[in-house]
Amino acid sequence: MAKIHKKPTGNLSIYKITGNGKEEIKIDFPAIKSEQEIKLVELFLQQIKTNELINYPYDDYEQNDEQDLDFTIINQGGKSLLELTELIPGNLKAGYNSVSPLVNQDALAQRLINIIEKKSKNYSGIKVPIDLLVYVTDNNSNISIQAEKSLKIYLKE
Repeated sequence: MAKIHKKPTGNLSIYKITGNGKEEIKIDFPAIKSEQEIKLVELFLQQIKTNELINYPYDDYEQNDEQDLDFTIINQGGKSLLELTELIPGNLKAGYNSVSPLVNQDALAQRLINIIEKKSKNYSGIKVPIDLLVYVTDNNSNISIQAEKSLKIYLKE
C-alpha cells in the first residue's frame, strides 16, 4: 500500500520569463510519498537538462523499494544512487503549522550538515556513487547565500 505523508501537499508555481512576458507554470504535488519523490526527481532532472546547471549524466532512473535509497540513476557509465531529503527549519514534532517564519540561518545550515553526516555514516558501505538531493518545500527553508557559501567551505574541508 502506498505511504501517504501527513505533511501538507499542494502546488508549486514557477515563473518563467520569456520574450512575451511572464509565464506561470503550476506543478501539483500528489499526496502519496512515492509519487511526490518521482515528481521531485523529474523536476530535478528537467532543470539539469534545461539549464545545463551541472554535469549530471543520466539516461533513465528507477525508483527503489521503500527501505532502500530512493532512486537508481542509470547512465552509460553505469549506475549511481540518488537519495532525497527535505530540509526543514526547526523541530516538526509539533506539526508543520508550528514552524516559525523566522529562521536562524546558522541553525538551518547546521541541520543540513547533520543530515549529510548522518546519511554519510548510514551509507558508508555502499560501493556505488551516491548523490544527495536536498529539497525545500517552504520558502522559510531556503538557505541564504552566506550560509550556502559556509556550507560549501565546510563540506569541501
